[in-house]
Amino acid sequence: MNYKFSHISFLNKIKKGDIKDYFRQLSVVIVGIVITFLASDAINQHSKQKEVEKITTMLKKEAADNLKSLHFLQSRLIREYNLYNLIREHLNDFSCLPQDSLRKYQALPGNDYRYLFKTQSFDVLKNSGLIPHIKNKIFLNNLFSCYNSLQFSQEWINTYYADKTNATWKWLQNLSLKEAQQLFMDDDDPINITQYWTFILENDNTRNFYINACGYIETILNECKKTEELLQKILKDFK
Repeated sequence: MNYKFSHISFLNKIKKGDIKDYFRQLSVVIVGIVITFLASDAINQHSKQKEVEKITTMLKKEAADNLKSLHFLQSRLIREYNLYNLIREHLNDFSCLPQDSLRKYQALPGNDYRYLFKTQSFDVLKNSGLIPHIKNKIFLNNLFSCYNSLQFSQEWINTYYADKTNATWKWLQNLSLKEAQQLFMDDDDPINITQYWTFILENDNTRNFYINACGYIETILNECKKTEELLQKILKDFK
């Protein structure tokens, strides 16, 4: 009996030892897996942050370029607003329009500044899967607000210039051969500026567009002002 009891006790000890060794080895394997997973995750996070930094640099440059384009468009729109006001002031007699002003604004009927804003970097961000990795959610919200406002201003600007171009083409299409000949003088003075504006303002479509465009431009400039403020804010957020 004693021998049998001792034999069973010895086997139990062996089994207990094997189990402890098994769990010890299993723990080592689990720890190794966890460490590998954490290291891989850390490397992945580091890589994602590098990508975020790269796209952020692109977005900063794009915002700066868009602000320059916006300032240019604002200056052009104000210039056109001044022309339309001048025309409305002389609505009863266009022959009284100052000659220097007529030459100053000579190119405005053909000016068209559609699609100047850039969105490529923002589009890359939206399609990159990096948005969850941008920690500053307030910055992210401001960025989306900025581009929404930019798109809204772009739509207003595009519609305005499309309407203006349409009115200008109607004037050109209605221009007779005799009128076209009267416009061009010689090499030193290729455009008869008085005839040029007379023909433009005698056309119902063009004239009516010009005298009604001031309110149109005021609305666009108000939208552009909101966009300008958001662009300036987002550029400060980049710093």
